[in-house]
Amino acid sequence: MKNIQTSISIILALIFYNMAQAQQTQSINLYDYQWKNRLILLFAASEDTEAYERQIQYLNTRQAGLEDRDLLVFSFFEDNTGVFQDAPILQQDVQRIRKRYQVEDGESLLILIGKDGGEKMRETLPVQLQEVFGLIDQMPMRRREMREKNY
Repeated sequence: MKNIQTSISIILALIFYNMAQAQQTQSINLYDYQWKNRLILLFAASEDTEAYERQIQYLNTRQAGLEDRDLLVFSFFEDNTGVFQDAPILQQDVQRIRKRYQVEDGESLLILIGKDGGEKMRETLPVQLQEVFGLIDQMPMRRREMREKNY
């Protein structure tokens, strides 16, 4: 009887652990950000890829520029894992997004998505942020935003 109770306790603990893990993983639909944010999509073999690590360093040093341009950063990896705002992304969402943007294994890319949902840039990592910001700042919507903020 005691073995059955122990087994049930272990099974329940595993079920609750798996439920907690599933709740921490977020579902991502890029269309939810259309007309609100510009998106930087980073694709790499893994988080340990040198080009990806360097790109993250570039991004971390330019937080104010990212925020000013309403940029959000998403990362997607070949093992169908991904990260957005320090939380993992559901594997099926990573697969869908990699397929949508036709990213092959072995590619390390930065893809810039405008507020209209269109692809604006596709470059091999790492990409200097002056290049990204310069492109954004030439866009009509961004120019309007800068006028409204009195830049």
